[in-house]
Amino acid sequence: MDKKKGHSVEKVAKVYGVNKSKIEAFLVSKGRKKSDNIFGPDNTELAQFISKSPISLSGKKKKTVEVIKPFKISPKILAWERAKSARYQEQIDLTSKIYKETIVGKDYFGRISNLRKLLPSRESFLKNLKPRYFLLEDIQVRSGIVKVDPNKQMVTFCKIQPFDGDEAFVRKVIHKKYNKQLYKVFYNDQGKAELSGSSDWLKIKQVVEDSVEFKRRDPSYMVATTSKSGENKIQELKIQDLTVLVKKSNYLRSLVTVFESSNKAVVLKEFNNGSLEDSILLLGTRNRRSIIFWENLNEARATYVFNSKILSQQALKTYVIDLVMRDEFNKRQSLHGGHYVPKQNSISYSSINHDGLKTFEEKVKSALVRIANE
Repeated sequence: MDKKKGHSVEKVAKVYGVNKSKIEAFLVSKGRKKSDNIFGPDNTELAQFISKSPISLSGKKKKTVEVIKPFKISPKILAWERAKSARYQEQIDLTSKIYKETIVGKDYFGRISNLRKLLPSRESFLKNLKPRYFLLEDIQVRSGIVKVDPNKQMVTFCKIQPFDGDEAFVRKVIHKKYNKQLYKVFYNDQGKAELSGSSDWLKIKQVVEDSVEFKRRDPSYMVATTSKSGENKIQELKIQDLTVLVKKSNYLRSLVTVFESSNKAVVLKEFNNGSLEDSILLLGTRNRRSIIFWENLNEARATYVFNSKILSQQALKTYVIDLVMRDEFNKRQSLHGGHYVPKQNSISYSSINHDGLKTFEEKVKSALVRIANE
């Protein structure tokens, strides 16, 4: 029968093996005629009404789902497959449980032993590999995947649960554990990374995996440390007194020109990953908003602009000076990625890249307009 027309009372009664009066009673309970057809959407309610489990009214039997039992790999096959992936002898420890003769049997133990003899020692294996070096700054975290880019060849070596500030955190825990900037990874003749032979790589992977799940729940991943230098003197100047410094940076010169309302500057040393760098703060206002531009004399550094509608210029200045002088690892990276959260809700910030003077000037103007209109 056409599904659009439904199923007759007689057919439904036959399908369920009941007297048709029960089907008619169901129709009456729904305010319908006894002679009405039963449709698909009625079936579940009908089954409940007559105290039966739902049965297909079309007469089609449900396909039987084949249950596939999990395939168990025998210990000897597992041991053999693992042995075949070994690159040097030390990776096949014949005394370990997985390779023991009592586990894999005499036959497979002999095959694995012969395979081991064909492999080079770890020392010989590493001698034939080509080392490549990477900096801590080369380590990147994208969507929970920790990657490194030694010599422009991106390789994944770890996966973590992603969270805000994960890249800054990963670099920080590595730096804290090993306290060095340069790391090494080995590559084979095919240009592929040999992670098993790269001790630095394995150490980094371990420290990240051990730390991240616990530490990622700690919102204060950027912890300020006490300055080790007493040389960081703050010098407050008028804009017109910046002549000498302006000559050192085209971007500072452009910023002074565009930020017309700026009348004061602060010259200080910025702490950047343990080193001191020359920085300038330009102070000014727009539409009664306090604004501070943070400019580094190193033109490879981005510019940061802070503003607040509530804080006075003096209060905002104190806050930004404290931030610039804090010896926080990867401070700029966290700011640039938008992961840094000011302790005071009234403070907003953004970054402006140094990607050409004309573009920079336009972005500064846009930032000032946006701040004034907020």
